[in-house]
Amino acid sequence: RVFPVGKCASVGIGGFILAGGFSELSSRLGLGCDNLLEIKMIQANGQIVVANKYNQPHIFWASCGGGGGRFGIVYEMKLLTHSALPYENFVGFTADITGDDNIISFMMWFMTWKSDATRVTMRVKIITYGSGLYSGRFLEIKGACFLTSSVPYCEDRLSQDGFFNFPFAGLNFRSGTSALYLLRFFADEDEWTDTSA
Repeated sequence: RVFPVGKCASVGIGGFILAGGFSELSSRLGLGCDNLLEIKMIQANGQIVVANKYNQPHIFWASCGGGGGRFGIVYEMKLLTHSALPYENFVGFTADITGDDNIISFMMWFMTWKSDATRVTMRVKIITYGSGLYSGRFLEIKGACFLTSSVPYCEDRLSQDGFFNFPFAGLNFRSGTSALYLLRFFADEDEWTDTSA
């Protein structure tokens, strides 16, 4: 079973979900808070509250992305999990783009990209470095093709979407055969390589 987890190790599951919970799997599974079924909390007056969409729905609604700690201390959550089968086979890819014009062009494409979320997901991050004359920026891209472990098939999917119309530096592909390895890949763990194959 899988849940749309985040990747920042300093944020616990409570803070992640109660603040919204964006994940690379959100386009497929929703935000973390969309998968919250019930909370138990202690309010400032000492009252224990069980909130879900039927009982105390106003507190439950406000806790679904409204921020942790505002309405009480949440000490238990029930979460919706999803089948891991769609994530058992994937091809992860990483790439960088340098040069302001290239970054702008890619971002314009990315913001209008209409990929089928059941096939491909991608995140981008602008990295800045240095200062003064020795400063710069590059775009870091990380994504995955789902329901396949074939790199050529993933390349074909990306080609159909226009992904290869940009000058990439360090474009890499790796296959994986486990939902756990997919989550580790998106969490930026260097040791994510699938050794089960």
